[in-house]
This record gives sequence, C-alpha cells and structure tokens, in this order.
Amino acid sequence: MSLQPIWEEVIKRRPNSHLFTLGFNRGHADNALLSVSSATMPIIVSSSPGPAIRWLQILRPRWSYHFVGVEHGLSPFRKFTYSDAFLAYDEYFAPSEIWKERLEKLYPIRRTRFRLGGYPKAMQYNDSQALKAQNSFDEKPKNIVVIFSWGVKEDELYKLPDKENIIFLLHPSQEAFSQPSPFKKSQIIKSTIEATKKIIENAKYVFGDMSSLTFEVARFAQTYYFLDRVFYIDNYDVEDNYITINSEKYGEIPETNLFIPMEFILNKCDLACCRFHGQQVKLA
Repeated sequence: MSLQPIWEEVIKRRPNSHLFTLGFNRGHADNALLSVSSATMPIIVSSSPGPAIRWLQILRPRWSYHFVGVEHGLSPFRKFTYSDAFLAYDEYFAPSEIWKERLEKLYPIRRTRFRLGGYPKAMQYNDSQALKAQNSFDEKPKNIVVIFSWGVKEDELYKLPDKENIIFLLHPSQEAFSQPSPFKKSQIIKSTIEATKKIIENAKYVFGDMSSLTFEVARFAQTYYFLDRVFYIDNYDVEDNYITINSEKYGEIPETNLFIPMEFILNKCDLACCRFHGQQVKLA
C-alpha cells in the first residue's frame, strides 16, 4: 500500500514529522523504538492499534504523534471496526471504495478521517495472473479453491467433498480443529502470502465466503460466493442477517448499498455438490 498520499497530507501540517511503521514485514519498516521516542513528531502507521498503542503509551504522550491505520484485507467485515480500539487512529487508509464507504456510514462524524489507499496483495494477484496469461506454455489451472474466513466449524467443513483437486483455504488465524481431518484427497491449508498466491494462480474455480481474500480474488477472477450460516461458530464476525438465506439482507455487503448478484451465490448444498448456474463442476 502506498503511504505517499497520507504522508504528503500530514507533512503539510507537521513539517518535522517522521514516518514509522509497526507490524509490517517490509523493507521500509522502522521498528527502532528509540527512534520513535526521539522523533519530533512521528507519523506512525500500524495495521493493529491495540499492541501499537500499548507500546507508544510507554514512549510518549498521545498528542505527540500522528497515528495512521491501514487495513490488510480488501473488504474485511470484522467486528473490530465497531470497537473503541478502532477509533484510536487519527486517520485510516481504506483499501477500497466499498470499505471507505462502509466506514463513513459507521462513523459519519469522523468521515474526514478515512482516505482511499491501494492494496498491494490484490495488485500482486493481478500481476501474477497477467504474467500467467502471457505464458501459453503454462499448465492450465485445475484446482477448485474454497476460501473460508475466520470462524468455520470443523464438523461442517468435514462434510464437504473429498477430491484430489480441492483445496480448502483457511484464514491464517483460524483456531486449530479438535479432530484430525478425515480427508484423504482434499487439502486443508492455512493461508500465507506465498502459499495463497500459488494456490490462487492454479485455481480453475474459486468459491468463497465473505472473507477479505474472496473479495481480493473477485477483482480479477470469476468467483462464486457461498453464504450459509450453518458453516460458522456462534461468534462469527459477519452478522447473521447477511448470510442467512431467508433474510432481506442476504448477500448484501455489510454497511453498503451493494449486493452480490444472486446468480453468484451458493448455499451449503450447492457448494457440497460444486454446483452453480444449475451446472455441475467436474471435480476430476
């Protein structure tokens, strides 16, 4: 994500500012807390306000730095955004228009805090897909990828098809399952940047729920959504009415005026059969 627009905006008002990033595994990250404590007016960028604020409370008073939040998911609908911790930011970089619009509706009094930024992971996927298209010698994608957000129930996941070319891709913070996987052929993989990039590159079909990764992939590849409350634990991050089939808000993107087209939505039965548009996907 380019920090240049927000940096240029802040530097107009605070010309002695210095930019620091916390919680990023990037070449430009400056994790030297001594530097943060001695800077005149640091601009501190963080993707996780809780730990950052705790560190900073030790180093300097709240008024003496400018705190910028960035989101690492394209359209995340986590309940975190309803919390006081989220409001710790002075400014916030939204990775998409949908996400910016949602925040402005949630916090109309603070709407001037929200700015539109880029999202490098989605750009990475775009670039890799474009490169693959140029290389006609590449093997054609063959995998079926099923993307789950945090909070999937293991017993419901284990009811899905066990086929060699199906990959169930889990959120990186998904809690460990209590039972071993019964699958002999299907794979269950937790998402990492490199592994996920390779998996998506080799996907023939993509099915996903309302995870940030699903919305990332949908920007450049035809993606089908499965929305069914039965898949998730009780404290799942997305409110029930968006994923309960008989609800008026079923398929709506939370806090926006946008709906996922019904022809791209599957229920549990459709997903289990890999069926969409009334047609069966060939699994092998």
